[in-house]
Amino acid sequence: MNDDKTGDTDKIPATLQSAIALHQAGRLADALAAYDDFLMHYPDHPEALNFAALAHFARGDGEAASGMLSRAVIARPDYGEAFANHGLVLRSLGKFDDAVVALSRATALLPDDVEAPFNLGNIQLARSRAADAAAALGIAVERAPGHAAANANLAKALLELGDWEAARAACDRCLATMPGHTGALAMKGVALAETGDAEALAALIDFDGLIDAYRPPPPMGFANIAAFNQALAAHVQRDPSLAYEPGDVTTRKGYQSGDLMADPKGPMAAFKAIIERAVAAYRDQHAIDTNQPYLAQRPDHWTLNAWATILEREGHQAPHIHRSAWLSGVYYVQIPATVRNAVTGNAGWIEFGRPQPYPKARAEVATRFFRPEEGLMLLFPSYMYHRTIPFEATERRISIAFDVLPRDT
Repeated sequence: MNDDKTGDTDKIPATLQSAIALHQAGRLADALAAYDDFLMHYPDHPEALNFAALAHFARGDGEAASGMLSRAVIARPDYGEAFANHGLVLRSLGKFDDAVVALSRATALLPDDVEAPFNLGNIQLARSRAADAAAALGIAVERAPGHAAANANLAKALLELGDWEAARAACDRCLATMPGHTGALAMKGVALAETGDAEALAALIDFDGLIDAYRPPPPMGFANIAAFNQALAAHVQRDPSLAYEPGDVTTRKGYQSGDLMADPKGPMAAFKAIIERAVAAYRDQHAIDTNQPYLAQRPDHWTLNAWATILEREGHQAPHIHRSAWLSGVYYVQIPATVRNAVTGNAGWIEFGRPQPYPKARAEVATRFFRPEEGLMLLFPSYMYHRTIPFEATERRISIAFDVLPRDT
């Protein structure tokens, strides 16, 4: 959200400055009382309306904030910050057409501002209006060429439009600022495939060099890995967070759990230790390489999250990446016999390299299949697209996926 940027605080009445000070100190109830008192005397004061709207919005009252911001821009039609704030409030209220109008006005009124066109482009991208998104995000990038998120989102819009060269350039600008940006690395792979740069694509999507297989020994207390897997299968199938085809993930005809690392207990405590050893081994085996954008920066500190996926007959996962992670992995707990014995071709296998579909994409991409095996763990860069193939079986296919999430310390 934008505060008032006039810079002339001496032109703001002292009583309003006191209300703003309370606001900045986090005393929202006291600030709102002070704003209300001021607005009783100056009901059309645009800055007071803007700041009071921000306080209402911070307390979760978007409707009150929207009403005040409407009054602010009526009182001062060139108040770009208020238009920008109103756009974000309207977006939160689901009033997307009105949000677009407000943010478009803010973009025009604030020629040096990056956030207004950035937020405008994001709304248009979420509404599948790629051309409008590219136009707005292009303005954001013109104003701030090193804005990583603006470049990444611009690349996505350009891929939707089939402008492969421009998308590749946007990815490169993003990666110049954030070399390990997962989304930019994934989208650059799409652009490289569509522009026919096979050499650069092979270096980026390096199946042999960057995907590792790991077979952990049974943890202490378990006679063998089969006993450990049985304990894991029982544990995750009882997990209360399991949901069938959650709307925000790519699992189809199956269940997915919440984060199993939130409170490790039972066999998950031992599984966490297995992941930590596997990640340490992966880091040891893959040295820093400034010529490889993925290996150019490796996190020294990270957190883990993990979730179970339970697929039933015809269950599968669509192509996806893990946007917030550096390294991802999957461990196979229970595999149907038809998949385990490969009697149905690649059914139930995991495939790497096939990106999410873009309407104008035509390139044939190289892919790599791995047959899941109980007790097998695969580790791979989080930007590598992957999916699972539907299978026919009465048994469940149970796996636990995990992400290595970088953190500062």
